Amino acid sequence: MGNTGATGPTGTFPVLTVIYDGSSQLPGNQQINFNGIIYDGGAPYITQNSPSDYSLLQGLYMVSWNVQAVFSITGEAMSFELRKDDEVDSIPGGKIHLSNITTQYTPLGLSVVVPILTDNTIISLYNALTSPVTLITQGSQMGAQMTIIRITG
Repeated sequence: MGNTGATGPTGTFPVLTVIYDGSSQLPGNQQINFNGIIYDGGAPYITQNSPSDYSLLQGLYMVSWNVQAVFSITGEAMSFELRKDDEVDSIPGGKIHLSNITTQYTPLGLSVVVPILTDNTIISLYNALTSPVTLITQGSQMGAQMTIIRITG
């Protein structure tokens, strides 16, 4: 038996953190195209296929995401969703939906444990409504950020 810590084997966890550090409109039902990598220690378990698609090997992952968005019409809804292989409602607990938005600037985010049962499963973060929203970077708060951590194989 190898070295162990208080919660299991010692060592690092594969991690990838990406950001969107601009301000632009995101059409409805579209993926966020992240434009920067803060930390890339995920290979071979977590790889970036494109600015919006991240390929995961089998295992259990913690995925945290947040967005700072502006919706142009007061009283409308705002919804963002983490999806597997582009399928709607494919990650239980991976969606936030707010109805009747009364402020223009709205930060949203969540963390969710995601079991990946098939190698090369793609995850992406979507504007889950048909209406566009504007992602906005304000100071040190990015327009969007996502961190993927492989917690077990």
